[in-house]
Amino acid sequence: MEFFVRILIYTIYTLYICKKLPTMNTTTLKRKLIDLPEDTFRNLSILAAAEGKSLKSYIESLLISEAKLMSDEDIYTQLLKTVPEGKIVATAEEQKAFEQWLEK
Repeated sequence: MEFFVRILIYTIYTLYICKKLPTMNTTTLKRKLIDLPEDTFRNLSILAAAEGKSLKSYIESLLISEAKLMSDEDIYTQLLKTVPEGKIVATAEEQKAFEQWLEK
């Protein structure tokens, strides 16, 4: 009898964990409210429906795939243009401290 109670509790716990897994996410998500022109909204809604997705998930998938296409070089080039302090060369002391930090 005790064996069956353990199995029942284990099964209930496993089902509980499985239900929670889709909501557990290790990445940080950012929320952003966007404004779209009516025709863009309508066109994107049609494209989303054609793929069987909600408009929100369709737009998210488009943005995620576009962001994955960016290379590190593209990002670095943009940062050099917009964040000028990225062009400052580190001193020999700063480089040595950084290399020691990397070795830890």
